[in-house]
Amino acid sequence: RRVVSSGDHDECIDTSVSVLVRINPLPQGDITPFTGNLCAGDLLQVDYNIQNSPSPWTISMGDNNNDTIYQQSITSSSGTLSFPVNDTNITIVKVLKVKDLNNCLADTSDFTAKIDLTVYAVPRADAGTDADTCGLEYKLNARPSVGQGVWSAPDASSFADSNQAGTIVTSPGYGTVSFTWKETNWQCTSSSSVKITFFEQPASADAGTDIQLDNNFNATLAAASPTVGTGAWSAAPGNPAGVTFADSLSPTTTASFGQKYGNYTLLWKVHNGSCTDITDTLNVERSTRDFLRTVTASMMSSL
Repeated sequence: RRVVSSGDHDECIDTSVSVLVRINPLPQGDITPFTGNLCAGDLLQVDYNIQNSPSPWTISMGDNNNDTIYQQSITSSSGTLSFPVNDTNITIVKVLKVKDLNNCLADTSDFTAKIDLTVYAVPRADAGTDADTCGLEYKLNARPSVGQGVWSAPDASSFADSNQAGTIVTSPGYGTVSFTWKETNWQCTSSSSVKITFFEQPASADAGTDIQLDNNFNATLAAASPTVGTGAWSAAPGNPAGVTFADSLSPTTTASFGQKYGNYTLLWKVHNGSCTDITDTLNVERSTRDFLRTVTASMMSSL
């Protein structure tokens, strides 16, 4: 309290009401130090203890640059803080600040423990784009990010070097295979798959035997069915007139020719995926010989 007096002999005295000044203790405690590794984005588990002051406490965690990376209000004097660490440049985690219910700040020089941390970047695997190829070999084209990569396959496919992103793979047979590119950086992993379709090269195409078509507009074709791929009929350019097909994908379809006589060229093309097309030609001669013989015979019989 405060006492005020005045006069030559302190005749006048006034005393204030009592004021209570309380000195609160500062928070104390620390974290449990350790040395550890972490994948970026994973949760860091930090054990702590705080004492000597009332809760709740606000604890702020920082890094090697004294930047705050986590802040949390807690009511328990001991426990575990759990928070993600995303920055791979963080090498130290420590206590930056502790504030209690009375807004008293701890003397952080008492918080000497620290966590020595190595934060590993998480790979972002990219196996490339789905594709097809003619034959049983293909050059894969993964896009590496970080860490060590390796190729794998569900079948007996073989790799020239399974650790190379752009390795050559050999498939044991034709068809579609899914290849997986997995990247590992410490214990941080990422996988990506790409589908490659292997096509067999057609060996040949056989359009059949050339046709002599006397005074007729239609012809039944007789191409050989392909053992690999699919076949399709088309008319070569420069024919005397147009040609239509009842079913251009059938090797034995019916072809219909225009009104003009002459030599027609048809194409039987065998196609299989990304392989080179194989084509054979069929010559059809549309002649007037039978028509002229019939007319001549008719004229002679009428004489």
